Amino acid sequence: WHMIPTLLVFFALAPLQHVWTKGNTDDVKLNKFDYIGIAVCVFAITLQLVADTQMANFRRKQYGEGVNLDTATSSKKCFRGGLWSWSRHPNYFGEVCFWWGQAFIAYAGPDSKVTDVTSFSAAWTGAIVMLIFFRISARLMDQRQLKHREGYAVVMKEVSGLVPLPPFLGRLMNCNFGAKTQVGEESLLENSHT
Repeated sequence: WHMIPTLLVFFALAPLQHVWTKGNTDDVKLNKFDYIGIAVCVFAITLQLVADTQMANFRRKQYGEGVNLDTATSSKKCFRGGLWSWSRHPNYFGEVCFWWGQAFIAYAGPDSKVTDVTSFSAAWTGAIVMLIFFRISARLMDQRQLKHREGYAVVMKEVSGLVPLPPFLGRLMNCNFGAKTQVGEESLLENSHT
């Protein structure tokens, strides 16, 4: 199972091969899709950096300095600060954005034509697959967090699943579309008062 992410990355990068290997040999100028792709990639990397730093700082505060955060598991608290108050998985969203940025760059390549279905599917299939992968991963992580984090059912009810949204919109979206959890309503009500 550990090879699946590696294979996904390989196939998601396949459309970019013609872009990254051509270099400046064809004297091709950057176009608007290149700039959009670069901007989306920089945004995505920044988002992941901020989200991961916020989570690491929270975990360091929970466990204390000098603890190996990769193996520490005793804290049952949920982090609801920073980007994590807008999305349960902002780092996953950053990863999805990175792949969409790569798709823009692939689409901007010299062999792509806006009306060519083959160019379009070659450029965007990897990004779509990665979106599906991270959405499934987020759902699996939510199920795991429900078992290990106190009050996580409330977090699921109040915070957007993947796309960062202001907290009031996250609650509205979850009210309209329902945050499916494996806990009863009594448990949700008990946790909402803590």
